[in-house]
Amino acid sequence: MKELLYKNIYFDAGPDFVEPYEPALDSKVSLKLLVNKKISYLIDEIAVRTTCDNEEHLVTMKKETATRGDFFVFGAKIPILVKTSGVRFKIYSKKSIYWLNARGIYSYHPNDYFDFRIIAGNDSPAWVNKSVFYQIFPDRFWHGFSQKEYESGRDKLELKFKKLYAEREIYFKEVTPRLKRWNEPPDKKSLGFEFYMGTLAGIAQKKEYLKELGINALYLTPILKSPSNHRYDTSDYFSVDPLLGGNSGFKKFMNIMRGEGMRVILDAVYNHSGSSCDIFKKALNGIKPFDEFYNFYGDNREHYARWLGHGSLPKLNYASEKLCDYIFKGPKSAAAKWLRAPYKIDGYRLDVAHMIGKNASTEGNAELLSSMKESFKKFSPEAFILAENFFDSYKMIENDSVDSIMNYHGFTFPVMAYLSKKDHKKRPCAIDSLDFCDWVLDCYAKLPQAKANIMYNQLSSHDISRHNSLLDFDYKKISAALVFQFTLPGVPSIFYGDEIGLGGLGDPGCRAPMIWDERRQNKYLFAAYKKLIAARKKYDALAYGGFRIIKNADDIICYIRRYRGETIICALNNSQQNASIELQTSELFITGAISRCEVIFDSLEFDSETLKIKRGASELNKSAGANGIKIAGATLTLSAVKKSSAVYYIKED
Repeated sequence: MKELLYKNIYFDAGPDFVEPYEPALDSKVSLKLLVNKKISYLIDEIAVRTTCDNEEHLVTMKKETATRGDFFVFGAKIPILVKTSGVRFKIYSKKSIYWLNARGIYSYHPNDYFDFRIIAGNDSPAWVNKSVFYQIFPDRFWHGFSQKEYESGRDKLELKFKKLYAEREIYFKEVTPRLKRWNEPPDKKSLGFEFYMGTLAGIAQKKEYLKELGINALYLTPILKSPSNHRYDTSDYFSVDPLLGGNSGFKKFMNIMRGEGMRVILDAVYNHSGSSCDIFKKALNGIKPFDEFYNFYGDNREHYARWLGHGSLPKLNYASEKLCDYIFKGPKSAAAKWLRAPYKIDGYRLDVAHMIGKNASTEGNAELLSSMKESFKKFSPEAFILAENFFDSYKMIENDSVDSIMNYHGFTFPVMAYLSKKDHKKRPCAIDSLDFCDWVLDCYAKLPQAKANIMYNQLSSHDISRHNSLLDFDYKKISAALVFQFTLPGVPSIFYGDEIGLGGLGDPGCRAPMIWDERRQNKYLFAAYKKLIAARKKYDALAYGGFRIIKNADDIICYIRRYRGETIICALNNSQQNASIELQTSELFITGAISRCEVIFDSLEFDSETLKIKRGASELNKSAGANGIKIAGATLTLSAVKKSSAVYYIKED
């Protein structure tokens, strides 16, 4: 009975079923629920359950006179009295009571954890939903010099590097900052003090490449002045690193990006500074008010709180209101400088956001993040506030502390564990398709749909091994990962070079310089990315739609995204057998006549057998596509070739 109800009743917390979609506090919303006519005789009554004042309230839903295709529509109005309202549906059948929430159908009264959530006063920027991000580690993307200047003028370049680096403080003995040649691999011995001298001007020079790929938003890891190549040890919160081009170079860079319609968010390293930071040195010397910006111990202030014990990364103490003003609250704060003219960045990614706090701890974390978000949006109302958090981060969303989270726990890790059968350290992690779907649903079900659709979904980043390497450069696995990335709820983010087959295990392997020699770039993979990016930007269902898994067995996963007459069907066959997936239009909750049906991505079209970088490809495998869709009446049949993935688009009248 539970399975029967789940297959024939549909609700999502999107604009098709919640009106208005983004309500104000102290207002009412109308909810709509689809119930298949063929099972309606089993149902006596449906009620909406809310707990707006911590007490249960049940509102009986009324069956509308008009029907939608094969479905009755049940409707009800509920009050919106709190920031996030949880709702679930109580279904009275002839013989029992069932509950529908965002996780599924229950025969017992479930807890509130997986209620559908409706958010009031949502202030997340609208531009994010249609964005495809590209993460750049600035030292490694492109140097911006002419080939002659970079190769033949090596001595001059070394002098330029030393002049711009300007004898910064080095934390480790016997380590000397050095300039490496672009195609040399990074090594661990340098401890973050090897430079390839990538620049902001170099990124701007590659704007046509980014546009061709389809990128419309950039996330840059730290660009402020620091001793290391990663720049997470800030030495000056008000100065862009001269190695990257300085403040003037960044101003020019932002003007170019705005001219191309490309958004830019920066890495905000606000949990800790570097030990070479000017404010830390003043604090060490007891200079006010900087002495309260950190936590010191010992008679001579010789000990201090450090991030994960690293002496080079003293932890900031936000018990100091003056520190709050200096970093993010004040009109002349570090955060305000880059959000306002002349730079006008589009938001921040908060480094180790879950660890920011007071008194050498995470004390007050939620309140501080909320205060940061409020301040950022005061300086720039359309700012996107993204938090780094590797773990279950739904509390940050529930508290409305940030707009979005780097979705490691809810996307990156389940996708990689399922497809590679290993964790990120290559230890066995043999989860099957059922485990995978449970993991993903556990994470998505507790989020408001408005937030789920802007979760930041990355497969690789500067902090983890590249997925190309973890998936052993197996295109069949990689293409499945890409379909998940571009079709599951959330905004996709590409780590520079993933799209041409760049690999790398661990740090610094994952931070190798970008490969610009087209003979060493995988053109098949680039073309696959390009097609998926175009689809992600074109079809609104992928940006705003509801999400429902409709098939999951024997390593075959099929799910849909629905939005205003658009249905996207995603079919992934991770098994060793070809399969035929037969679906009824009612299973897809299609309520009108189908006017258009097409394949918008077929992984087989781009299958070059392997993604080893030494294998370039000049022509696409146009004849290989074999996944398809056939319609006969109310039946859709998907041909799912083994170890392949496909995405289909259906338009209703």
